[in-house]
Amino acid sequence: MRIHRLIISAVILAGIGLMLLFPGNTEIARETAADGIHTLRIVQSGAPGFPFGETPCRIYLCTDGRCTETVDIVLRNDGKNADESNFTVHWEDTSVRIVISAEEMENTEIILYYRND
Repeated sequence: MRIHRLIISAVILAGIGLMLLFPGNTEIARETAADGIHTLRIVQSGAPGFPFGETPCRIYLCTDGRCTETVDIVLRNDGKNADESNFTVHWEDTSVRIVISAEEMENTEIILYYRND
């Protein structure tokens, strides 16, 4: 009985360790334009490089729930996971401007355009 508990504990700890080392896509932010039609999703698409590497992220621009634009970026944030503080979103009439900031990179601006029919 004791060996079973030890095996179960080892499997649980290994699973937790794998989840921490190899996270799936983690949504960081979701912003919707004032029109309610356009949505911006920011997702961390993998684990930060060990020990102080880049963090892969992906930005999705969606219209009526269908993603029409995708941009892959890397966040240079001292090996940390991405969070909302790394992204500032500004909606305009026909575009969305995303300012990306992190500890080890200059602020970067991405502009995605959309039709506003």
